[in-house]
Amino acid sequence: MRSVVENCSDQQAIATLPQTRLNRRQFLWLAGGTMLLSACAPVAGPAAEAPAVEAGADEAAGEPQSGGTLRLAFGGQVTNLDPHRGFTLPDFTVAQACYEALTWVDVGDPAYPVYPRLAESWADSEEGTVWTFSLRQGVQFTNGAPLTAEDVVHTFLNRALNPDVGFAFAQSVGYIENVE
Repeated sequence: MRSVVENCSDQQAIATLPQTRLNRRQFLWLAGGTMLLSACAPVAGPAAEAPAVEAGADEAAGEPQSGGTLRLAFGGQVTNLDPHRGFTLPDFTVAQACYEALTWVDVGDPAYPVYPRLAESWADSEEGTVWTFSLRQGVQFTNGAPLTAEDVVHTFLNRALNPDVGFAFAQSVGYIENVE
C-alpha cells in the first residue's frame, strides 16, 4: 500500500536537507503530518500484554477482551475528542492514547529522529516534491477493518486539508498540494 503526498514549494531547499537532522521545516512537516494522521487508525493490533488485574482479584488474566473503559487523568478538561480539532494538552493526550500516526518524532532527542508507526518506510523524490509512504501491513481499526492507503488519503483530503474542519495545525500542512 502506498500513499503519495506532493509538495511543489521550496523544491531545492527540501532536496538539499540533511537526512540525519531535521531543520524547522522538516520538523513542522513531520509533526503536522503526525498530528493530522493521528486519526488514521487506533492503536494497531491486539495488546501484547494481558490486561491489568484489579488488586485482590483471584482470577488470572486471560485473553484481551473488547470493550471496557479507558480512564485517563488530566490537569485540565478535554474539550474535543476530534483529533483534528483538539487545541489543549488534554485533547492531544486523548488523541495520542486512542489513535496512531504515520510517524513519530522524538522531540526529546536534539537530532529529532523520526520513527515509523503506521508507515513502515517513506522516501522523497529526487526533487524533494513528492513523499511516498509505505504502510505497515496487518493494521486494523477497532472495528476490524484493515488500514488502507485510501484511509490516509481520506484523512488528508477530507480532514486535515479541509478548511471547514478547522484542523489545529492546518498551517503546518498548508503547503501540501495533492494527496493520492
